[in-house]
Amino acid sequence: MSKIVPTIGDQVIYHLTNEDRKKISPYGNTSDALPAIVVVAWGGYCVNLKVQCDADCPDLWVTSAQKGQSEREWEWPYHYEHRIGD
Repeated sequence: MSKIVPTIGDQVIYHLTNEDRKKISPYGNTSDALPAIVVVAWGGYCVNLKVQCDADCPDLWVTSAQKGQSEREWEWPYHYEHRIGD
């Protein structure tokens, strides 16, 4: 099965850094991962993201994030990845 690359508007899961958690912790969710929307796709798996919090927190923007499962990386949601076999 072919690999699917992200495009503008795709929803992904972003893995927060400690710095990210500090920015949003006064407002709510401090989990390790949050949903994010791709706002720029640089080609391949490099993207800019707008992270979605579950509270009224300041916008969290991430630039040049790569695909993966470590801090400051993104991955497809499980249901999507399972469907495409990526």
